[in-house]
Amino acid sequence: MTGLSSEKAYTEISGDYLTYRDPIGDLASDYGKDEEDPFGMNEAMDSAIKIHYYLEMPNEIIDSNADFIDGNKAEWHMVNSNSIRDIYAKCEVPLLPGISLFSSLCIFFIATLMKR
Repeated sequence: MTGLSSEKAYTEISGDYLTYRDPIGDLASDYGKDEEDPFGMNEAMDSAIKIHYYLEMPNEIIDSNADFIDGNKAEWHMVNSNSIRDIYAKCEVPLLPGISLFSSLCIFFIATLMKR
């Protein structure tokens, strides 16, 4: 399931901030935790659940519930049903989304002029 995201994942812009949310915590339903488990099936099922979630935002992440953050990238590692939680990350909205393309075109144009 590499590269797939939840159908419930969404982004929202509030002021100068872009927030990404994915409510995957809903996956961690109480699958019989209150019931008796004479054969230890709950523990076996719990150890079989592993979710590794990777996210890249357009700017540096300034707030998140991720396990690891490196600049604009975040990682969540949920290795059992008790650690499954909603995904949340926040960054500043890019001022000019096409600035990298514009910069690349300027550099290409200058390099072409210098060759002549």
